[in-house]
Amino acid sequence: MAGIIAAHGHGDSSGILGIAPEAKILPVRLSINTFGTSGESVKAVAFAQKNDARVINMSFGGADDAPVQAAIRAALAADIVVVASSGNRGEAGDDFPGRYPEVLTVGATDQAGKIASFSVTGPQVDLTAPGVDIVTTGINSSGYYQGSGTSEATAVVSGAAALVRARFPELSAAEVVHRLTATAVDAGAPGRDDSYGYGRLDIVAALTADIPAAPATAHSESNPPSTAEALPQPIPKRTSPLLLTGIAAAVVLILGGLIVTLMLRRRR
Repeated sequence: MAGIIAAHGHGDSSGILGIAPEAKILPVRLSINTFGTSGESVKAVAFAQKNDARVINMSFGGADDAPVQAAIRAALAADIVVVASSGNRGEAGDDFPGRYPEVLTVGATDQAGKIASFSVTGPQVDLTAPGVDIVTTGINSSGYYQGSGTSEATAVVSGAAALVRARFPELSAAEVVHRLTATAVDAGAPGRDDSYGYGRLDIVAALTADIPAAPATAHSESNPPSTAEALPQPIPKRTSPLLLTGIAAAVVLILGGLIVTLMLRRRR
């Protein structure tokens, strides 16, 4: 997920280029053996907030947990954009934090721009982004992998949020979310729907369009508008759903004065 957001290649037209390649990464350790504990997640979010995070990426899933929701609300009160995955079909009980109305919830689309077969849909979905066969950095021998899931789509949107915060530093978190959703390409039924949310992410439009200010309650009620070069060696492919076990890191991405936090209990 860090690679999708912040990979910067090797400077010779090789490697992976992320959405916000000028970001820097500050790791935050988080146990992901099964779901870890809510206490760890709460501490991770609090740490990101303490270190001036501006965007928190939550590419993981778990059960409804009041302390985690409270930590997310505290992050929002601190003007942080919180982005979470909608979840992958077949991962029962993994719907949170994506089902919390406070977060910007992301579903996945395929190469044709259609909702991916694994992407969980519903009234919680705010936005969709590419999430099928995404090539990014990996921890295997090749250094790369190809993955599919709402985790990947969420990382794409978090990278876009990082760019928007860097391009428009005066915008509040709610206004960043509004800009991302208001510039989305409508898909599915006209207007917002439970499959695509407000539509498919359009990063160029989010960075360039003239968007009226968001209402004061833009993301507080009813989920409102809230490349890789060819690689020289085979890439292990992982498809949804797939659970990552063991220990991984939550990471904080910095773009100038911008910090984007990733919590890597993966949804895949």
